[in-house]
Amino acid sequence: MAPIRVGIIGLKPKPTDDEDTSVRPGYWASSAHLPALRALPEDYEIVAVCNSNLQSATTAIKQYGLPESTKAYGSQEDLANDPLVDLVIISVNVGKHLPLAKPVLEKKKDVFVEWPLGAGFVESEELTRLASVAGVRTSVGVQARADPLVVKVKEIIESGRIGKVVNSSAWVSLSGLPYDWWVEKGEYLLDYKSGGNAFFIYLGHFLDSFTHVLGDFADVQAIMKSTISKVSIVNSKGAVINPAYHKTSPDQILVQGALESGAVVSISARKPRATVDGVNFRWIISGFAT
Repeated sequence: MAPIRVGIIGLKPKPTDDEDTSVRPGYWASSAHLPALRALPEDYEIVAVCNSNLQSATTAIKQYGLPESTKAYGSQEDLANDPLVDLVIISVNVGKHLPLAKPVLEKKKDVFVEWPLGAGFVESEELTRLASVAGVRTSVGVQARADPLVVKVKEIIESGRIGKVVNSSAWVSLSGLPYDWWVEKGEYLLDYKSGGNAFFIYLGHFLDSFTHVLGDFADVQAIMKSTISKVSIVNSKGAVINPAYHKTSPDQILVQGALESGAVVSISARKPRATVDGVNFRWIISGFAT
């Protein structure tokens, strides 16, 4: 079978300062998607790159050593019209997912969109509708459910080894993220309405694994609070460029309720300066043998 021909939207060119891009906003396509696609040459072939302008796409193709035959595009419409592209990967700021994915879906191409799907419920619903109308294969990047640990936990639950699940609690510490400062050009992650913050991204990834293992909620309640309203913005050289940037994204999140199975559950996510005992994550699942 011929490999799936892939077009990537958001393969950002490398910075001129040679800084490690794995921790800089905007480089998920190069740090995650590109290595994965290259590791499976019999299954996938990168045939096109689309960025905000043609020069950016052309530069990325050269910098990352893609074949000279790789096409460069400066608009999603041009990429969507390429008959040689089977699958489009969209790896950019969540606020751009809908306008970038829409023309691709309308041309009935398969689409992979990074998580979060859209900047809020309305955009996510619209993308879901467009995909349904197009009748194409789509996927969202909530890959944590494929982690071997999550797979093993699901296997144990489904085997009945702990009996019927009656309760589950999870404690998530986001201490690995900056506490009272943030990186330049990543300010949208501090804005609740952007859809790209701790609640939508980090808790969202775990929530997908949580419900994948235990089932969906039948009843749910949540509390979200931003205890830190001002943070410093720091540039790539470590210099503070804004000492009091207004933050609206939550740093204290509590989700609780009952699952369709009847189990009572809770998830607490917080962003402290440091963990008490060096453990960032705990997940307890209790069962009752009948």
